[in-house]
Amino acid sequence: MADWDEIKRLAADFQKVQLSSSAQRLSERNCIEIVTWLVQRKMIDLIFTSDGKEYMTPSHLINDIRGELYVNGGRVNLVELAKIIGVDLSHINAHLNEVLKGHKDIHSVLGQLVDATYITKIAGEINEKLQQQGQININDLTLQYDLPADFLQQQVVEKNLGKLIFGKQDRKDPRIVFTESFIARTKAKIRGALIGLTKPTSITVILSHADVSERLFFSLFDQCCPYGTLTNRLAAAQYIPNIYTRSQNEWVNNFYKQNGYLEYDALNRLGISDYKTYLKKLFTNEETIPLDSCVISKNTLDRAEADIDECINSKTYLDLQSNLPSMFNEKDIQMITEIVLNTRKAKETVVIENYILSKAFLETLATACSKKLEENANKVVENGKYQHYQTDLQVSSTKVQKTEDSVEETKFDKREERRKKATGGKSGGGTQGRETKTKSTKKHYRGGKTQVEIEDESPEKKSLLEIISPEEIIDIIQEKLEEEGLDILIDPITNYLYPILNEKGLEIAGNVYALTVSDRTAYRRHTHNELQNKINALVGDVRLFEKGIKLLPSDTQAQLNKYLLKSLCADIVDELLNYIAAEENINTTTENFTHEQRLKFVNDLPQTYKNQFLAIVKTLSGQNVEEFLNSIDEALATCSMILKKIDKKKDRIIVLNHKHSLLEQLDKCDDPALVLHLTSLVLFVSATQNMLHASGRHVSSILSFLKQYLTPEQAEELTSYHDFVTLMLSGGSEAENAKERLKEKIKFSLISDKLFNYNYKQNMSGELAQCYNRGCGQKYEPNKNTDDSCRHHPGEPFFHDAYKGWSCCNKKCTDFTEFLNIKGCTVSKHCNVKPPEPEKPVQNIPDVIEVTEIKPLQQAMTRPPFDTPMTKIEPEIASSVKRDFQSPSETNLDVNSTEIKIGTSCKNGGCRTTYEGASSDTTICTYHPGVPIFHEGLKFWSCCRRRTTDFTVFLNQIGCETGQHIWKKDEDKSKLVKCRWDFHQTGTYVFVSIYAKNYCPSKSVIKLNPIRLYTNLVFPQEADAVFNLDVELNGIIDVGGSQVNMLGTKVEIKMKKAEPHNWSKLEYPKISGGKVKTDSLNANDLVPKVEGVDLEDL
Repeated sequence: MADWDEIKRLAADFQKVQLSSSAQRLSERNCIEIVTWLVQRKMIDLIFTSDGKEYMTPSHLINDIRGELYVNGGRVNLVELAKIIGVDLSHINAHLNEVLKGHKDIHSVLGQLVDATYITKIAGEINEKLQQQGQININDLTLQYDLPADFLQQQVVEKNLGKLIFGKQDRKDPRIVFTESFIARTKAKIRGALIGLTKPTSITVILSHADVSERLFFSLFDQCCPYGTLTNRLAAAQYIPNIYTRSQNEWVNNFYKQNGYLEYDALNRLGISDYKTYLKKLFTNEETIPLDSCVISKNTLDRAEADIDECINSKTYLDLQSNLPSMFNEKDIQMITEIVLNTRKAKETVVIENYILSKAFLETLATACSKKLEENANKVVENGKYQHYQTDLQVSSTKVQKTEDSVEETKFDKREERRKKATGGKSGGGTQGRETKTKSTKKHYRGGKTQVEIEDESPEKKSLLEIISPEEIIDIIQEKLEEEGLDILIDPITNYLYPILNEKGLEIAGNVYALTVSDRTAYRRHTHNELQNKINALVGDVRLFEKGIKLLPSDTQAQLNKYLLKSLCADIVDELLNYIAAEENINTTTENFTHEQRLKFVNDLPQTYKNQFLAIVKTLSGQNVEEFLNSIDEALATCSMILKKIDKKKDRIIVLNHKHSLLEQLDKCDDPALVLHLTSLVLFVSATQNMLHASGRHVSSILSFLKQYLTPEQAEELTSYHDFVTLMLSGGSEAENAKERLKEKIKFSLISDKLFNYNYKQNMSGELAQCYNRGCGQKYEPNKNTDDSCRHHPGEPFFHDAYKGWSCCNKKCTDFTEFLNIKGCTVSKHCNVKPPEPEKPVQNIPDVIEVTEIKPLQQAMTRPPFDTPMTKIEPEIASSVKRDFQSPSETNLDVNSTEIKIGTSCKNGGCRTTYEGASSDTTICTYHPGVPIFHEGLKFWSCCRRRTTDFTVFLNQIGCETGQHIWKKDEDKSKLVKCRWDFHQTGTYVFVSIYAKNYCPSKSVIKLNPIRLYTNLVFPQEADAVFNLDVELNGIIDVGGSQVNMLGTKVEIKMKKAEPHNWSKLEYPKISGGKVKTDSLNANDLVPKVEGVDLEDL
């Protein structure tokens, strides 16, 4: 590139050429083209001026800029500078950095150039202004000098502070600069304004009078005013002088000590708005009692308590309002009464309005009414009102009793279900069954009373019999109350005495009524109870007799059933008809009734008895005892009797008592025919352990049945005795001879010697040995124990999945009675040696006994509200779950696909058809519309209820309805997914398990608060369907100590208990309308309780 000297020579050459003759001179245009050519080839560097007639080098431009800056006093605008120099503004901006380079005293600010001379100049001006005003604000200087606030603060003020500018910078607001004299003047203003105040004054008023800014006032207040305090540091605050506070406290103290109370209104008038905090600070060492309108001292409360004690001891009354200051309102008096009346005093007094009356005083008033009460009680008994009242109460109590019975039956059914579960093995439910334990829980009702108790109280309150009226009470007590000056309390005292006197009057009326009808009522009650017990005993005998009859041959059973109905069952019906005749005042005796007479008598009975007794009388002419037993229950209900439930444990005792009764009759009997009859019945009971009711004509059939239990000698002896009895009763020529022979047999005890010395007799006397082989359990004679005497099971019994069986022969069943009756698979001798008992684990008892200190139970935690803010729990996600959801886009493609894959199974329950192409749509689908149910080892569908215990048989059950196949679930119908879930607990944690697959862990949310669990699981493969679980927890949990684990097959929520106690259930119990909802056993209610099972993959 050419230098400046070359350019000068070139210019001289140009000038020389121009001054030369026209033959050698270049035109202006040629010169411009030559310069342009040189610039384009970067042989020279020139800057065109604005008019385009002059050229300028960059160094000349920089010198011109610095020169113009100096000429303009150290500050120049770049736009004006470009016009002055005659170049474009872009050239100024392009060479601005070169101007600033190496010159730290030159600054570029908002399109202006400023040097140190100008900064020094304005620093002097700022100092002069500061000394005049006392303080300056950088913001004000910004407007004055048209420079940025930051530049003025950093480059002008802060750099020259203490040099050219003499002042201090505010620490809180660095843009404010002030002088020491200004601060001193401001403090003096504030101090002078505050010293003269004697009452609370608003800060706004003080600032306006003192002409001080709010910020400066609050910053200097603590330094210049020890004479008062501020209510706060806001503009609306008040300044309270110390002299006002002292006079205020003195007045409050003097008034409180003199009167023993302080009104809240008086404190408000003194300007004390937060009187509770004020009183707490003022009386820190003195006990005060806050009331509704005032606060009182402990001495005032003690005086009121002493007055009440005097009222109780003197057996009078107390007007509490007259003993207290007149400014106390009714709520204050009520609060004082509640504080003073402790448990003992509350039992001895009654509060009526503002009066406290001792119960002894009220008893004197009640005693004055006793004479009138007795007169009225006798009248209500005489005119029958009391009897009618008792009848209404009995009707109401009957309804309550039915409610109790239904509750008891529900409880019994549940206990029976648990007992069946325990008997049926460890678990049910097929391959998904698991071992569970049933725990008995008690349901507590809030308020201390059950629904039955509450209903029991209501009839008496609604239909209370009035013995004495309020007007009669007023007439008796009015004179005494007027003497005491309590005439204004006549109505309240009457209302108090009215229920007490009527309750006492009912008791008097009851005693009067009991004296008149006690004997008749007691007799009727005794007769009713006796008859009910007698009927229950007879029905129990009929049931046992029927059981014995079923052991005999079928032809004999019909005869014995008919005899049982016409004898014992007819006696039961006659007893009931006698009771009805007595109750309905029917002058009829039902003894020796024929069947036609019974029917006529029943047809004449009222409709309440007629239908039930017609049914039971008709069964007497039949041959089926079961029909009679089924009809007896309804007949007893019409007579207000109940048939007690069967207790099979007592059946053996009844059979033994019956046998002993027969034996006693046999010992006292001398009639040969009756001896044979009783002997056959005794032998039947001994052989079968069952009772039998038969007449003499059935003896031969009984003896034929008993031959299998007797030895040949015993059977021959009985047959011989029977033949002689037959001869004696025939009345022929040999009757007398047969009678003599029979007497001889009885005389020499042939019957008793030979009939009872058989194996059952020996069994009763203890001569037989007991066999302990499994499945046998018989008693045997040791001398007759052969190799084929005992049939038993050598293996062990097993109980698994509702099945009971033996391991030796692999025989199994579901019924326990059928299991007990499985015959043994091995024959051998009886064995009277007990099998060894399993050894019990030996407990190591330590030498030193540890004593455990039982700490008192902690007070139950307060249950927080349900809408407490929820906390999202970050789960721990298993690696397999993360891996399954690394590519969600691929999953969504499968979801949105409408193509049905070959081999897809039908979604209808119970249908096992798979998709083989378009032809599969034309086939008929046979399916179950219900849901599968697994209950107590049984598997069935809720629609057709074909129960089975085998899971394979359950899967192969053919559907009960037909329709079209469903190859894909309709996702538009419901976006909800049903997932099975359950919970279990330990001492410190509660675990909730939600069994789910293919859920998205990143989209799923689990939230907790102390009493609530919210779960939202999202299933991308089912069009983002969700499973929601929102539960109000039974107890309180520690949210911080809880955690969530997301596994491949389930989501496990581990919640830490906040207090150590056992949860009876996961959900918090809900009580609606005072009755706890109970679950019925119909199919609709049972379905949600069982585990939902998806059978698509089976």
